[in-house]
Amino acid sequence: MITKKDTKFLENLINKIGSTKTQKVNHYPLLEKGFTTEDIMRGIEVLLSRKITMSEITKKFEYNFSKFVGSKYSLMVNSGSSANPVYLINLS
Repeated sequence: MITKKDTKFLENLINKIGSTKTQKVNHYPLLEKGFTTEDIMRGIEVLLSRKITMSEITKKFEYNFSKFVGSKYSLMVNSGSSANPVYLINLS
């Protein structure tokens, strides 16, 4: 698990890298700062757990997402392209 010292170091690093100024000449970003420091820290925790698929975090998300959309079940997939066949199978 990540220690408090490691957490502080990573948060400082993330904020330092995230605050790098980019040139404004003909620069039209589609999205700036799409992830918060907390989002990145949670991602690091998942990577360090080495359980990047079907973890307890995934199961919790599926459960909460099902409740949110009013569905009995939900299934996490890696992309929208992978979701299409799952959706089509569900329609059968």
